[in-house]
Amino acid sequence: MFSFSTIKKSGLIHENGDFIVHPTFDKIILLKKVNKFFFGIKETPITNPQYLLMSNIIIKYKDENYLILSKLHKFIEAIGSMENQSHKFLTINYYNFIGQEINGIQKDVIDFNNQFINYLNNKKPLYYNTIIKMFGDTFFNGYLVGIENNTNMISIKYDNIIITYGYTPIDMKLYINININHYDYNHNNINNTLYEQIKEAYLMMDIDRFVVYNLTKITNNEGFASLLVSSHNNKEDHCIPIYIINTFINFKNNNSSTKYLDRFQKIYKETTIWINSEDDILLNFEGFNKYFLNLELNDLSSINDKEMINDFYYNITNELISSYKTLYYEK
Repeated sequence: MFSFSTIKKSGLIHENGDFIVHPTFDKIILLKKVNKFFFGIKETPITNPQYLLMSNIIIKYKDENYLILSKLHKFIEAIGSMENQSHKFLTINYYNFIGQEINGIQKDVIDFNNQFINYLNNKKPLYYNTIIKMFGDTFFNGYLVGIENNTNMISIKYDNIIITYGYTPIDMKLYINININHYDYNHNNINNTLYEQIKEAYLMMDIDRFVVYNLTKITNNEGFASLLVSSHNNKEDHCIPIYIINTFINFKNNNSSTKYLDRFQKIYKETTIWINSEDDILLNFEGFNKYFLNLELNDLSSINDKEMINDFYYNITNELISSYKTLYYEK
């Protein structure tokens, strides 16, 4: 069985919003998210789906398949080594997690990406940290677009950027010739060209898009990140629904959530940080901050949840400061 800290360290889980606490099965995570992380696509590799369901490895919840996190080891046992299926999937994170050696074009992709990240760390060009996050510095952050086994090419999507890797010379944007002889001779030009193409394709964007992009890395929720940026830009606007914030908070139970909301409204009754709307209570930017800061330990399921909330809030505020600082100094 894998500990929660081991699973989190792997990159499968970042923050509270990545999993749901189920009343019967404790922490569960969307199966297609697990598949995208381990195998590069939403589909599960060939196995016995009935076995997964009957063994309570995955469950149906709100019309979606979820993996029970405590059964991750059983899930991996059911999937196996992937030797006969690796040509259909992007197995880099999966092999790293189970300690299996990566071979073939996927190993060459990793080798290329690692040296490109080293190049960015050494050169420190504009937006280099953002590009490194896009590739993934502690785990592989790409998803599979397609594998051409006949031509030995693979296309991988990193956020909104699709990069194709192969072994033959092709004059095409965002194509990387990872033939070792070609690369050894041309590595500086290849790295410089790739950096410029990525910057042109994605990162030379407006300020809000840049900040939303970086906040999405923290929250794993682009919609929420967009609301935060909008709220930060227009601090009097009430645009953040409380129900969205609550998805990041593991309250002790529904009663605790209701009591906390009542307490919060009483504390700030004479202020303008929240308003009632038809469907929910809306917060402005100050209200968002105070909603997190007033949470107490007895509102939450455990002390670990309090620590996770503190880290989550710190990471959001730190990323806001860091993003605007980057724009100020590098624009």
